[in-house]
Formats: sequence, C-alpha cells, structure tokens
Amino acid sequence: MSHDLVTILLTIYQCFTFNPANLYPKSFILGNRRSSEMPLLMQIKDDVVQNKFPLDQKTMSIGRATDNDIQLDDSTVSANHAWLEYHPADDEQTQPYYRLIDLKSTNGSFVNEEKISEHTIHHNDIVRIGFVSFKFIDENEHRFEETAKVHKSWIPGVYYTKDK
Repeated sequence: MSHDLVTILLTIYQCFTFNPANLYPKSFILGNRRSSEMPLLMQIKDDVVQNKFPLDQKTMSIGRATDNDIQLDDSTVSANHAWLEYHPADDEQTQPYYRLIDLKSTNGSFVNEEKISEHTIHHNDIVRIGFVSFKFIDENEHRFEETAKVHKSWIPGVYYTKDK
C-alpha cells in the first residue's frame, strides 16, 4: 500500500473509532454547527461531572428504556421520559435553541427545579429527570449577563461590586 493510502485509511479509522466523546466524524454538522461547537448535557452529581452527552441529533430521547439516545438507569425515570429537540435559526436574527419536552412521565421533568411540560433550555440551565441532574452547556449561545464593574475601596487591596 502506498503511504498516502495508509494515511487516508488511518484518518478515516480515527474519525470513526468508538469513543463516547466522539461518536461521529469530526466534520459532522448539525444545522450550521460543527461537532467541536456541539452543545452537551453534562450529567452531574454533587457538582461533579459523571457523564457527557453531546447533542448531535435533531431529536434525542431520554429515558430508562434501552432504545433511548440517553439511557438512564434510575427507577424514578420513565421508560420514555422526555425529548430534547433542536430548532435551527429561522433567519440571521434568531438563535438556534433546544426544547425539552416531557412525555407525560410519571415523575415529571424539571428545568432549574421548575416542573415543565415543554421548555426552552439555555446555557447553564439544570435539567432534572427523576433523580438524575444535567447541566446544559451551549457556549455558542449569546446570552450574557451584564459585566459587573469593580470598584476600589478606601481600604488598600479591597475591591467590591455594586448589586443592582
């Protein structure tokens, strides 16, 4: 085999090698987002990341059954508990977004501890399904809080911010 063919085959192999963090080739695109910019659900417990789920499909199912995209081994989670849907931007002025839809589960779905039937989720929202919590990470979302201004006090080395 020629050296170029070996290099090509090795590159293809690396793109498709099973790795939970990279289930799709590096050029996978959802809407206008590349996989390197892909939002994720991070399963958390006591502020420690337990697992990461890249949101690499337009619709992802969450539940206890084995046919779900995100399968949760928790008896408080329904077999088919919720959907997570990607909605691309309609035009250049709107942002793409994700909606969490509860599928009439036994124990409900929560966003920031508020029970929902359907809800748009944003960067850093906490999603709870049964006793399993996730943090939604979408660093592409342009929704920033106003930067707090730092003030220097009359005490040397002491700085503060003013709350609104």
